[in-house]
Amino acid sequence: MINNKLYNINMSKKLEKIEDNLHESKKNNIQNNNILISSKKSSKKIIKPQNTNDVVINSNNKSKKLSKKLSRNLSKKSSKKFKNYKININNLSFVDKIKQYIKNVLIINYNPQKVSDVLENIKTLKIKSGSGAIFGIYKNDYIVKIYNYKDTKIVIKKNCFYLKRIMNEIIINLAISQPFLFNSAINKEYFANEIKPYTNYLVDIASNQNQVYLLTNFLQVEDKFKNKKYSDLFSIISNNHIQNINIFIKEEKYSKEKIKEILEQYDIFLIEEVIKPFIKVIRYYQNNLGFIHSDLKINNIFIKEKEHSSDNSGNNNKYDLLEKGKIITNFIPILADFDNSSINLGKLKILPQRYLVNKIARFIPNIAGIVDDVRYNCEINFGISVCPKFKLYNFDLLSMMINLLFELYKIKFTEKQENELNLRNNIKMYFPKFISFYMQELELTQDIFDEIMKQSYINKGTNFYNINNTIRHVCSYKNKKK
Repeated sequence: MINNKLYNINMSKKLEKIEDNLHESKKNNIQNNNILISSKKSSKKIIKPQNTNDVVINSNNKSKKLSKKLSRNLSKKSSKKFKNYKININNLSFVDKIKQYIKNVLIINYNPQKVSDVLENIKTLKIKSGSGAIFGIYKNDYIVKIYNYKDTKIVIKKNCFYLKRIMNEIIINLAISQPFLFNSAINKEYFANEIKPYTNYLVDIASNQNQVYLLTNFLQVEDKFKNKKYSDLFSIISNNHIQNINIFIKEEKYSKEKIKEILEQYDIFLIEEVIKPFIKVIRYYQNNLGFIHSDLKINNIFIKEKEHSSDNSGNNNKYDLLEKGKIITNFIPILADFDNSSINLGKLKILPQRYLVNKIARFIPNIAGIVDDVRYNCEINFGISVCPKFKLYNFDLLSMMINLLFELYKIKFTEKQENELNLRNNIKMYFPKFISFYMQELELTQDIFDEIMKQSYINKGTNFYNINNTIRHVCSYKNKKK
């Protein structure tokens, strides 16, 4: 069974056992494993471990024997419940503990049988991320992300920890699910009641010699009218909301006044039930962990049915016109998918390493640009050197807003083919709360917002690079105006 306590990690007890085994391995001359930590000056140099913290899982035979030995010892305690490893940011050895945690997390969760069982019982999806991870569904209740890995090397440059994508996702998940381990000032009760319900994080992890799986809850919202289920904000907006809104407009039984009422109600719904709750969560993690998601397209925003809701409404007729029109409103947005995310812990920043495809994309016009800098550049000065208007902590909200604009442009306000200007004016007319909220939240002037709308129409699509191109053009526009 899946243990919902994060990864079943007890660093204080398990690492003690690991260290005992590693000391024993030294006696047997197992000292040729590559060191995990590298720096800008010595990234190509192989160093022999000087202490037990330097040993990592690798593909060589000696480390395989070591990890098998560790797994046998750890499996004896696998049925016990462990406390989570607590990291005290005020401790002088905080950075060392982070290093130790990263280096040993896969050893601690080494369980080839568990990996084998999951791989044999998943439904593989036709999705492959830029990191090479493969996705699947396990027991219809969990999303499985499977990585192949060779090592878990950390690259340290100044105060920046560059992690392999898999390790970055694990560490960010730990911070997101238990931020009080990294920030002692956090109110646990507020976090549990106001933030945690809007977050989807890892519930299990296991590794073998060259693979690791990450397990998260598979959240879905049922569409009883179409006998479908939606798992993310993009799918429900595109396939339920926009489609049904267009049916409203097309059907002759609805007057212009009634259509306006429906659109105004949807405007309120988007702001009050989707955008505001989600932004509250984003701001919380930004303020407490220096969190940047950097991949916040709306298909990376999961959705979950509201509790105690037996039908598609759940809003006490607050959105009666939408519900009569089969628009689903009984869900909440969920923050998820952290492999491209970064956090700032005081002077320490944790962020993902670039993959080869990302390195190549940096030199292709219109492909990488700003998103590449935000995601992989530790010293990015977003708001000054990259884009004068937008601050780094607004990058995620800007990305979300642009992606929502892509969808709003799909509304067929009239039966006639509309150009960009007419569509823009209709969005302004029917979605004043959406526009007003984002202009205030992002401190946008009217001319900048108009340029965002214009570029959103030109670049609309489903890939994050469509969002990136929109931001890049808007930033260029602002530079010219300044």
